Amino acid sequence: MNPVRCRAVRGIPTGHDRIADLFSRYQTRLTAYIRACLGRDYRLAEDLAQDTWTTICAHPETAPAGDDPGAFSWLAHVARQTITRHYLRNRTHHEHPAPAATPTRVSRTLSDMEVAA
Repeated sequence: MNPVRCRAVRGIPTGHDRIADLFSRYQTRLTAYIRACLGRDYRLAEDLAQDTWTTICAHPETAPAGDDPGAFSWLAHVARQTITRHYLRNRTHHEHPAPAATPTRVSRTLSDMEVAA
């Protein structure tokens, strides 16, 4: 029996069907959410929204149904993870090491310490 026909008969959406439904319902809202998290960096928000959808597509079985009340919360969670990975990756590759602290010179001499004791 053809698996596509079985899904249509049973009415069971596949993971990819759920992702398509989520995308059509929440793409604009998800991008706006990511923009708000980033402080209005529109280009980066669109890139990270795309990365979020790519992550979701890699594991379609975890996607909730589009009409699930917690669907956007789940999307926002995946988006926050994507944002975190972006900043960690950039921090690791672009951060310059802090200059080494120079040791301070001790102004007291051994004879000063003997006198104080």
